[in-house]
Amino acid sequence: MPSSRTLRDPPRIRSAATALGAALARFEKYALVGGDLVVVQGHVSAARRLLRASPNFEVEPRTNCTKYTADGNNVEIQILAAPTLFKERFDETTEVVTLGNVKVLKLALILSSKYKRATDQEDILFLLGYCDQHPEFLPLSGEVPNATAAFVHLCIQQ
Repeated sequence: MPSSRTLRDPPRIRSAATALGAALARFEKYALVGGDLVVVQGHVSAARRLLRASPNFEVEPRTNCTKYTADGNNVEIQILAAPTLFKERFDETTEVVTLGNVKVLKLALILSSKYKRATDQEDILFLLGYCDQHPEFLPLSGEVPNATAAFVHLCIQQ
């Protein structure tokens, strides 16, 4: 589940996301964020166990690397836990949205995590384009506290 920059095969990505949702159906709190599976701190082992039990995933020993391998696909997924590897707040109270059978981080939270570096501009524009097509996900300004006026101006200019 690569970033917008490397998203080249949407059906393959959707297949991986759907399989991830099925494998983690009993897992209460997770979110798919780009190519990362974010879990609450202390729950990485449980997520790895559920993915290992699925024939669709190959979980590398002693790492946070996992691959969706069904039907000859090879989609890499990193398992991250906040605050160590996922720098934003992610706990039992963090809002997620369920799309089909997959939990994803609320779009406003993804945007807020991206409004930090100019190198995130391409991802931000991709997400805002998605919001344009799906206005129900358009965040309010208060939901994206890292979107300073200067950063928004920079994105609009480029």
